[in-house]
Amino acid sequence: MGRASPFFKSMALLEDRMNPEMQQFQEEHGKPLTFGMAVEVKESTPYACDWRGTFLVTGIYWDPRNQEMNITIAGDWNDGGHDGWKPCDLRPVAI
Repeated sequence: MGRASPFFKSMALLEDRMNPEMQQFQEEHGKPLTFGMAVEVKESTPYACDWRGTFLVTGIYWDPRNQEMNITIAGDWNDGGHDGWKPCDLRPVAI
């Protein structure tokens, strides 16, 4: 077999780094946090009262500076979204 591409190497590194936060989300909700997932902001999250409704996960980014996941949510695919969310701030919803 040939060498793994840089893309797959970086994805494997990202998976290793995000496992604790992403694993906790999956254990708590029974499914992984994925792009396009419909979510809502948990009531226990700061600013939750400003974020009512259903949102789409439009970005999942490993923030190396803060050593944590940075999730972007948006009202729809045409919305630029708002980042700074952590997996523990969100819960999946059925649409």
